[in-house]
Amino acid sequence: MFFPQELLSHYLRCICLARQLKDDYEIVFFASETYACFVEKEGFLCIMNDLSDISEVLRHARQFDFSWINRDSIEAGYTKQFSVIMQQKPDMVVGDANLSLRMAAQKAGVPMVALQNNYLSKYYADIRPVPHQHPANAFKPKLSEKNWNRLVRAVEKIVLRSVHRPFRILRSEYRLPRYQNLLDEFAGDYVLYLDNELLFPLRSLGSNSAVVGPMAYHSHQDEPELLAWLSICSPKPLVYVSMGSSGNAGNLDFLHHPAAAEYNWIVTGTGDSPLENIFFKPFINFDAIARKVQLMVCHGGNGTIYQALMNGIPLIMMPSFFEQEWNTHRIVKLGLGVVIYPENPVEEFYEICAKQLLTQSDPARIAMANQLQQAEYTSVKDFFESIP
Repeated sequence: MFFPQELLSHYLRCICLARQLKDDYEIVFFASETYACFVEKEGFLCIMNDLSDISEVLRHARQFDFSWINRDSIEAGYTKQFSVIMQQKPDMVVGDANLSLRMAAQKAGVPMVALQNNYLSKYYADIRPVPHQHPANAFKPKLSEKNWNRLVRAVEKIVLRSVHRPFRILRSEYRLPRYQNLLDEFAGDYVLYLDNELLFPLRSLGSNSAVVGPMAYHSHQDEPELLAWLSICSPKPLVYVSMGSSGNAGNLDFLHHPAAAEYNWIVTGTGDSPLENIFFKPFINFDAIARKVQLMVCHGGNGTIYQALMNGIPLIMMPSFFEQEWNTHRIVKLGLGVVIYPENPVEEFYEICAKQLLTQSDPARIAMANQLQQAEYTSVKDFFESIP
């Protein structure tokens, strides 16, 4: 039984995993009305989830505010998930960034497999950088890189333990195993890491974990309208824009600048435009257009970044909150993309667009695309078969 986080990217990667298991397991999703259509297209059963309100979580996350992680919100999720697990009686639960699920699975006595990005693990081998607007960054120029990173890690330990406090209280009350760190709640009895280790390195792996690599979602959806639009477009650079279900649609103001007329734009999400060079659609099968895209602008979401890197597409990232900045930190560090923040002048954005279009044959990007396409990971089926 799958319990995805209430974001489209998390649903899609859970679907990718479920596709690999469907011949050997009966698959059920605890899914919201918003994303159940993607699950049902695959023929998987949905148990409806009417609990989640991800918009409130995202609002707090953009302000680096963890007040939403409190006893009431955690206990509400735990109670609902425990009830569903006891009703459905699954042999195993699969959780994806679902903070209360580990407690619910432990209470129900059901083994849990956690899907986890490398940077959300205690074993991540790089720093999780401070959000660019955080006041603490004022001290960064005064310290060496080594001392700054040491300070970031020390403060992070304090923050992760502090935010974890309501979990410790509930775990004590429900007589569950005790942990000391918020990152423990993202883990499970077994852990599948969904990143490439060249991009997001790990210090070590436990015997109950494996790197299965990014779950690249391939849609069955045709795109006749989009392809017809592309066939009549004037010969301008084609830019794909995706702010994801966790991004901020308000960051699309650059489309209203006169310089937007110099490009053709494909934009996922909601919106409309009187301009003939902008095509809006809520969801697009990226595979259908990947070879035509010359530049990607995105929010720095994990899945979207892999779409660009696997296809060798120049990348501009415009993160909305801290987790996306953890992604962009690595991509910039490796020289595979550029980050710009929503508050930067729009003229700067178009200067970066022009420069990035000149890097389409960049050797480092081509090498990374080849590595990602040829990388070998642990087999998902083999891993599940090894679980007692």
